[in-house]
Amino acid sequence: MVDYIADYLENIRSRRVYPAVSPGYLRNVLPASAPVDGEPWEDIFTDIEKCIMPGVTHWQSPHMHAYFPALNSPASLLGDMLADAINCLGFTWASSPACTELETIVMNWLGKMIGLPEDFLHRPGGSGGGGVIQTTASEATLVCLLAARTRAIRAVQENDPNCLATEINSRLVAYCSDQAHSSVEKAGLIGLVRMRYIESDSELSMRGDGLLEALKRDRAEGLLPFFHWQIPLSKRFRALKLWFVIRNYGITGLQKHIREGVRLAQKFEALVLADSRFEIPAARHLGMVVFRLRGENTLTERLLKKLNSRGRLHCVPAALHGKYVIRFTVTSTKYVSMFRYPLLKLILQSLLYSLWAEEIRNRKKRNTLNICYSCHFDYSNKFNEFYENNM
Repeated sequence: MVDYIADYLENIRSRRVYPAVSPGYLRNVLPASAPVDGEPWEDIFTDIEKCIMPGVTHWQSPHMHAYFPALNSPASLLGDMLADAINCLGFTWASSPACTELETIVMNWLGKMIGLPEDFLHRPGGSGGGGVIQTTASEATLVCLLAARTRAIRAVQENDPNCLATEINSRLVAYCSDQAHSSVEKAGLIGLVRMRYIESDSELSMRGDGLLEALKRDRAEGLLPFFHWQIPLSKRFRALKLWFVIRNYGITGLQKHIREGVRLAQKFEALVLADSRFEIPAARHLGMVVFRLRGENTLTERLLKKLNSRGRLHCVPAALHGKYVIRFTVTSTKYVSMFRYPLLKLILQSLLYSLWAEEIRNRKKRNTLNICYSCHFDYSNKFNEFYENNM
């Protein structure tokens, strides 16, 4: 398996980044019931490539530009292997002292690396701060909201001990940008806290004056503006991964990796801006660029569908103030060459296909005969033939 993983990562760029399967594909190739007797490892190993890999979206691929970076590293993989071998459950300090203490240490390392004030760090004797590794960003958002909710309720009850927590909770309101991720809204729903969405500006940023106005309005209406470590009882030894990675790469190595991703995003942004058919409706932030075709949203939507359908590139859409955009995220800096001409060429090829196909449909509707568009034939096949031979 170690050799298989090494070969997989080494040759991942040759795989189709987005799977060409339909929902339910795995039910057609795997039995409906578990095997009664154990099967040979060779059969299981064969089914990895036969059944599992055809349905995998390859997040480690250099062709993956959707969502956000989620890269691993040799140090991270080794940390996972050791953590799984130890397989401790960190209920309390006593259940695995190293699991508890290492996490507080590496979270302090991380906090200092990103410049957090001392109040956010673990300190002997308690500081009111400190970090913990959550399983997902959505869970982390919910934990923050629950902690803030508890603190707000206690603050009110200190002044009015007879006030019930349920009554206080009904008046709580939290604030976020109208561009916030859906996990923020979900946290409010689960935590029974109403969310107030502050309108963002032309740069998609929440402004202080808009927030202050909402705070004043809610206080006037009797609401309570406000802004537990984790939900599960036990936790895995995830701190080992972070410890391995930070020690192996160091602060300068991690900084270099992040800055290289930003540099590549700047390069892609420049390539897009050089073509007048595209626009970038929001400022680039770090390693993410959002872009679209000028004109109707349907043009950009068709472009993205064509890009993803070929399996050589994977991006996802977003909506910015009613505009359909493509999110391009630098998720891998391993293959710099793909950020040169070939990547933009692939996008422009898909653009050409979309525009040409639209022109064909329009001409066919008008019963216009033009041998260049092969109107007497299945124009999509003819164009695909031309496309593959000339692009």
